[in-house]
Amino acid sequence: MDAVFLFDIGAVIVFATIFGAIASFFRQPMIPAYIIAGAVIGPFGLGIITNQELITTLSELGIAFLLFIIGMELNFSRLKDVSTIATAGTVIQVALSFAAGFSAARFLLGFGSLEAVYVGLVIAFSSTMVVIKLLVDKDLIETLHGRIALGVLLVQDVIVVLALSVLSNIDNFAADTIIISLMKGIGLFSIAIVASNYIFPTVVKALTKNPELMFLMSLSVSFIFGGLAYVSGYSIAVGGFLAGISLAVFPYNIEIISRITSLRDFFATMFFVCLGMQIAFSNIASVLPAIIVLTVITAVIKPAIITFLGIFFGYGRRTSISTGLSLAQVSEFSIIIVGAGLALGHVSAELLLITTMTAVITISMTPYFIEYSPFFYRLFSGFLEKLKAFQVVKNRKLHNTTSEFNKKPNKIIICGAHTMGKSIADELLLQKENFVVIDYNPEAIKVMMSQNIPCIYGDITHAEVLERVNISHARLLVSTIPSYDANASLINTVRKKNKNIRIMLTTNSVDDALHFYAAGATYVLLPKLISGQKAIQNLDEFISNDERKINSIKKKEVLFLERNKEGQNLKRYENGFLRDIHKKVLGNNNIRSP
Repeated sequence: MDAVFLFDIGAVIVFATIFGAIASFFRQPMIPAYIIAGAVIGPFGLGIITNQELITTLSELGIAFLLFIIGMELNFSRLKDVSTIATAGTVIQVALSFAAGFSAARFLLGFGSLEAVYVGLVIAFSSTMVVIKLLVDKDLIETLHGRIALGVLLVQDVIVVLALSVLSNIDNFAADTIIISLMKGIGLFSIAIVASNYIFPTVVKALTKNPELMFLMSLSVSFIFGGLAYVSGYSIAVGGFLAGISLAVFPYNIEIISRITSLRDFFATMFFVCLGMQIAFSNIASVLPAIIVLTVITAVIKPAIITFLGIFFGYGRRTSISTGLSLAQVSEFSIIIVGAGLALGHVSAELLLITTMTAVITISMTPYFIEYSPFFYRLFSGFLEKLKAFQVVKNRKLHNTTSEFNKKPNKIIICGAHTMGKSIADELLLQKENFVVIDYNPEAIKVMMSQNIPCIYGDITHAEVLERVNISHARLLVSTIPSYDANASLINTVRKKNKNIRIMLTTNSVDDALHFYAAGATYVLLPKLISGQKAIQNLDEFISNDERKINSIKKKEVLFLERNKEGQNLKRYENGFLRDIHKKVLGNNNIRSP
């Protein structure tokens, strides 16, 4: 039995690696690749793995470890600015999504009332595991829509716990049973908070000199809370989340996270592969109409509801649609809910298949929704503008994230306030240059406001934001945001307003850099090849430098990039050509070859 177990684990890893490598080669997201790998090796594919108990166990562990990390990284103070939409907005969203799912199941698909309730719950919730992983991987978790999505997911998870409690006792429904279950949940959460404040700070501090023991202790806490959640009638995933909260002792949580991240990634991969294993191809035809209907509701109607609520609660069009697209999938908890319903005799095996397939499809679509959210924003921008008439809540916190920057024309406009943008702003502040910073992260804006850095909150793809900072009179625009869509939109808008402005952009792709040069960029930074700190030295000299020299260096760089699209000779590029750029453009004659 042990040999079979090891063989199954090995098969999961090998096939996940193969399909992951194929996806990476074609520059596709990894999650769909893992799901396809599971479908191939699962009991309904090649039949390499048929142990359903193993599949279920690995899936639950994958969810639990990811939520463990999420709980450890959770900082409730980051959610204060989105508390209204995260609470009231989520309750409304869950209610509307539930109504859409229930109605479709009851009146369109012909399910009974109780099964329709389960379908409504399937639609209502989004995947904490998938969304957080994608937002973290793409460095979007600190953006405004990332924090809104996180807040919505946390409230959804609380509602899931309550729903599981109610459904497990629905046959002999009694108020006292529900109250007892709710009190158990509150008790577990209270234990986590008390442990985080009074127990684990001392324990973790004592173990900091022994990283191995700290790692084992964190695993022990995870399994202890998982066990407590299980005996209390909750999922071990809830226990993992509470364990993370209990160990969220800054700064020690960073050390724990760094040591357990690889383990989390391992089990997360297991979850997605095991999700694919549950696809029964032979039975799909009979339930295909239901799968299509639930997929449409999940991937179209639910994000539309969330987008509308975002605008209703006073957030911008881009933030609202990005949040909606991020949450356009079925939750892993939905599978748990239907699985519990099957065990209780409330639902049929067909509904579990429908739920699993809907989860597979919508989870596979989510990476593309997040990746191409700028495209969807542009596509529906006109319609979203009309929805602003329904804005009821005035979001004062967003309107107050603007400093009183100098009203005269700004010499320099900086887009993006992360590491490179903040460094540029600090340097220009010392030089007493006239500049302004634009950023879409309210927290970054608040930090700069506290440091008296001129800044405004806004989306750089909006022409009105650029007009507000007097783009038509600026001499230099610097974008430190490596987004292709944002920078492409920026060039197009800025060149219409100011033909003489010099534009510096940032990208991680040679092909994108060439495209930006062709579109009219003056200079494109590739952070993988050149440090941001070196690139911003003596920026004022770059502004005032001779136009012929700038054009000469631009042509030289474009020629080199065209000859080296595949990345050859990058060391020579770093040693020679960039040093030449620093010398001629940035005025730094003291840079030596690495």
